[in-house]
Amino acid sequence: RTSSSNTSYGTLDEADNTAVTKAGADPGVTQVPTVHEFGHFIGLDHPGEGLEGGWFSDSQLSPGADEYSHTGTDVEGRTVHGPSDLLGSGMGMRPFYYDAWATALDEHVADLRRAQQWQELMRDLFGEPELGDFPVPTGDSGHT
Repeated sequence: RTSSSNTSYGTLDEADNTAVTKAGADPGVTQVPTVHEFGHFIGLDHPGEGLEGGWFSDSQLSPGADEYSHTGTDVEGRTVHGPSDLLGSGMGMRPFYYDAWATALDEHVADLRRAQQWQELMRDLFGEPELGDFPVPTGDSGHT
């Protein structure tokens, strides 16, 4: 199994489309690794990402947890449960997983509305554009 990704690049192995049990998962919980990796591709992190601590700070992970199995809140203060969440060891969805999609759709719809308003303004100012103004072929290809 070799799937991996970040927000710029993803490598998805066909063998990773089968659900597997991952370390730290709740009993009976499995995960499809390619779905987990796609989460990273759209900018999602593991539940405990950024809570591990370091040289000058203590870990904020739940007791005994790693970044995958952390339960509580993530670095943004959102509720997470690593043993069952998609970006942890399971397939569970969190509402904030959809924020990036909602923002992208909202921006796309706003762009479409602006384009439509521009076209309407151009029609109001200049009328309907003429159609069929392409050169009509004469049928003479110049070959004998």
